[in-house]
Amino acid sequence: MKIKSLVFSFLMLAFFVGKSQEIKLSDSLLNYSFKTIQDKNISLASFKGSLVLVEFWASWDIPSRKNHVELLKIYQEYLDKKFKLAKRFNIVSISLDVNPKHHKLAMSKDGMIWRNIVCDYKGWESPWVDIFKVKMLPQNFLLDGNGKVIAHDLWYEELEKQLKALQ
Repeated sequence: MKIKSLVFSFLMLAFFVGKSQEIKLSDSLLNYSFKTIQDKNISLASFKGSLVLVEFWASWDIPSRKNHVELLKIYQEYLDKKFKLAKRFNIVSISLDVNPKHHKLAMSKDGMIWRNIVCDYKGWESPWVDIFKVKMLPQNFLLDGNGKVIAHDLWYEELEKQLKALQ
């Protein structure tokens, strides 16, 4: 009985510790910086004043790839639109690929024309997986003009509704 109690206590502690670290609505993500595949340093703080979709994907993940088809349309439609609390819309894509050739081919096929693409080619071992608590693909966070999370895990239909509501 003592062992069961100890195991239960450990599991509950692990559950609550893990939950407390998840990114939640209204959390600020301005402190994060990335190196793009063009070897350019970008910071989420540099997007202050813009709506930003931080999206996680991989070339081998079919739902991510299907989502990019619609995400491209949304990006083209909303890139230069004005919003109530933001001056524009941007995307930061973080890939969990391990193979540069597959990653670049997928970007080309998916028409990813936005410039802020991050990939360290470490796959699920990337530090971004732990930092952003990525559990599935695709996964995303929509940030307001102040860098705070206002929505997460949006499919393209939900993202478009959010963007329209914010105009």
